[in-house]
Amino acid sequence: MNIVIDKRTKETGQDKLKKTLSFFEGKFIRNQETNFDVALITTIENHVINSDKYRASIYNRVDALKNFAVDSNLQLLFITCTLPSQYHKYKMVDNVPVKNKNFAYKNLEMYDIFTKRRAASFTKFLLKYYKTLKRIKWTGKVEKVSLSEDDYSVHNGYKRLIKMFSDIRKDRSWAKIEKNLRLFFSVIEPTKNLTAHIHIVIWVPMDNVANLIETFFRFNPYPTTHIYTKQIPKSLHKKYKRGLVKSNNDIINYALKYLNNLMNEDDEVSNLSLWYLAHKITPFSSSRSFIPQDIYKKLGGRNTLYDATKNYYTNAIYAWNNVNTKKLMKVFVQDDIIWTKQPYTLHTNLHPVGSSNSDTKDLEWED
Repeated sequence: MNIVIDKRTKETGQDKLKKTLSFFEGKFIRNQETNFDVALITTIENHVINSDKYRASIYNRVDALKNFAVDSNLQLLFITCTLPSQYHKYKMVDNVPVKNKNFAYKNLEMYDIFTKRRAASFTKFLLKYYKTLKRIKWTGKVEKVSLSEDDYSVHNGYKRLIKMFSDIRKDRSWAKIEKNLRLFFSVIEPTKNLTAHIHIVIWVPMDNVANLIETFFRFNPYPTTHIYTKQIPKSLHKKYKRGLVKSNNDIINYALKYLNNLMNEDDEVSNLSLWYLAHKITPFSSSRSFIPQDIYKKLGGRNTLYDATKNYYTNAIYAWNNVNTKKLMKVFVQDDIIWTKQPYTLHTNLHPVGSSNSDTKDLEWED
C-alpha cells in the first residue's frame, strides 16, 4: 500500500532525489594499489538508494535485537507516540481529511494590542499537580509558544517526536537499566493525515518495565502515548486504564509494515520515500549495542549481525585502529586478516585499466 501525497510534497521529494542522484552520478572510488574503480553510488544504502540492501539491513538489525532480547530474558514494550493537535494540519473524519481548527493554535484568538495583527507567540504557564496539597500550582516557569504555522510543519513535528524519545532516555528510569540491556529501535511513519508519528520497540528487564511505562506517561500522557505489552505489571493494572494495552500480537511486524513500500510496483521510488525526502525524515534508528557498523560491513555478509556481535564481544572478531586518526586499519577473524585499509581517491571518470568495465576482471577492490 502506498500513501497519497500532495503535489508540492511530491515535487519537493523528487527534486531532492534528483539532486542526490546527480551528486553520485559519474563519481568513482579508485583503489590506488589495484587501480580498480567502483561507482560511488554502489557503496551507499538508504531508503532511496539500494533500498533492497537497506531493507535487508533493517531486518538483520531487528532480528539481532530480538535474539539478544531472548538471550537476556527481556520484556517487549511497543510504544506509539503521536503529536499534539497543534501539529495536525488535517484531522480524519470518516476517513476524509478535514482542516483542523487547532492546527498551530488557530483556535486561539490572540492579537497584538497595538498592530491588531495576530500575535507571533504567547506565554504559557507551566503547572504541576502536587499530591501533598492536592491541587495544581504554578511552578514559577513559563514557556514561549509559537503561533507560526512554520513551527508546526511535518519536519518540526518529526523533531518534536525525536525529542520526546530523547527526553525518556535522559530520565533516571532509563539510566537505571544496564547499558547493554537498553535495546530499542524506532520507526517514523506518516499518519493518515500525513503528520509524522513514531513507533518505538523497547526490550528491557522485567524489573524496569513498570518504571519505564510510568515515565512515558509522565512525559507524554494519553492520548499522545499508547503502550502495548504482553504482560502488564500488577501495580499498573488500574492506574492506566487507557493507553496501556495487553497485546500478544506480532507488533514488531506492525512497526515494519511500511518497509516494503519504499519502492512502488514499477521498482521506482514510492510516495512514502518522497515523503521522507521532502520533510528531511530519517525513517529508522536503533540502539548501538552491536558490533560497530564499519567493522561489520567488512565481514562481507559472512555473519548475521547477531552472530557477528557475539563473536566481536568474545574477541573472535576484532580490529586495529590508527592510534592518531582512530580510523579502522585492519579487521581480523580468528587471527586471520580479512580486510586491510587501502588508499583510494575519488574520480569522475573510470580508469582505463583495471576499472570495473575493463577486460581485466582478476583485480579486486577493497574498501
